Amino acid sequence: MVTIAEEISVSRLVRILEKNLSCSQTALWSNLRQLKRVGILNYGDAKTKGTPVVLTKVGKMISKYLEEKNEC
Repeated sequence: MVTIAEEISVSRLVRILEKNLSCSQTALWSNLRQLKRVGILNYGDAKTKGTPVVLTKVGKMISKYLEEKNEC
């Protein structure tokens, strides 16, 4: 699992995940776009470059559920 405790842009997140997960940037961008589209993540676009990646309320609910499920 990759844990990042600081605010980072989506471009930097992609570079970090590429190194840690050995995934292509294309695959990572595709998955991040889908997570943004369904309302799990939020991050900047061409007009708001540098906006940090954040979990939305729905994303936080899913994360909490998965953490609790893994504690059992």
